[in-house]
Amino acid sequence: MTTIQSPAIALPTGFNLTLTFSYYLAHGTNSSTADFLRVKVVGATTTTVLEELGAANDDDAVWAASGSISLNAYAGQTVRILIEAADASTASLVEAAVDDVRIEAN
Repeated sequence: MTTIQSPAIALPTGFNLTLTFSYYLAHGTNSSTADFLRVKVVGATTTTVLEELGAANDDDAVWAASGSISLNAYAGQTVRILIEAADASTASLVEAAVDDVRIEAN
């Protein structure tokens, strides 16, 4: 498994807090649910905000938008964004990417 974690991010109170990002998970026809891309918010609790799993179909790399993910439950906390990707299936080809990660307070 490959992981990357953001620096600590102090989230303010009194705002509408949202997380957005772009992502893709690409894999060959011999992939399984052992292959994955996950994005988590880690604070006092940990929440998985995205989980894409491999499957037995060929899935080419197509960028997708996460949509607007509320972080209001984490207001006043310091959080980290944790990204995990695994090529854990047997002899499968897996590519994963995350880009344009943004946290906005409106």
